[in-house]
Amino acid sequence: MRTSAKVTYFEMSVCCHAFILTIIGATECNIPCCPCIFMSGIKDGFVMKRLVVLCMALVTALAVSEPASARCREAGSLNGLRYEVRLGWGGYPAADVANFVDVDYGGCFGCRPYSSIYDDYSGPVYMTGVISAEFDFVLRRWFTLSLGIGWNGIWGETRDGVTSSLKSMDSGYVATFLPQARFTYFSREYFKMYSAVGLGLSYGHFRDKAVVSPCFHTVPFGIMAGGRVFGFAELALGMLNIGATAGIGVRF
Repeated sequence: MRTSAKVTYFEMSVCCHAFILTIIGATECNIPCCPCIFMSGIKDGFVMKRLVVLCMALVTALAVSEPASARCREAGSLNGLRYEVRLGWGGYPAADVANFVDVDYGGCFGCRPYSSIYDDYSGPVYMTGVISAEFDFVLRRWFTLSLGIGWNGIWGETRDGVTSSLKSMDSGYVATFLPQARFTYFSREYFKMYSAVGLGLSYGHFRDKAVVSPCFHTVPFGIMAGGRVFGFAELALGMLNIGATAGIGVRF
């Protein structure tokens, strides 16, 4: 039967050390090298005990600290922080405007058809803009799962068709639930660049109209800057809003 033997680094060093002593004709080594320390430690037991304790300490440190550091590197966030909460505002809610603002009449007397010239009509309609809140899970250095909600407040006037006087003040809202996948393509400890895509659901109600619709949203470009507390800015393009969005966040 064929057997194989493995020679350790220490065995090789002992052999080389003995070979060198034989060549130079020396009977004793005065250099405090590892093989000599080990051999003398075998005789008195003192160095051997210290060596065993040192090895056990190194093994314990590697077993405990290495997985933790690996997890931090894998999470790709500041000091291994894996969660984020973000609050933002901005963008133009184009889908909400299309659903709830009467763009044909525009609240203008001269723009209304003659058949409804004496009907009540809408005055100016205002919106708060999309206020968003997100809870993010940093799953990988390059990938984050975001669960977000958006809220856009709406209010406007209803005018009398004959006198154009204020008849009533109306209010409504659009609420959106939007999960997003965020892909980080440039990452440093205090600065990140990313893109995102998401698909959610919106419900809106204003005056006598209610709308339920899917919400497809993209972020072609976004940046985050800061440490545990950070700021972010995004260029949004989707049914939630269009344009620049900015906000603040915290990691934990």
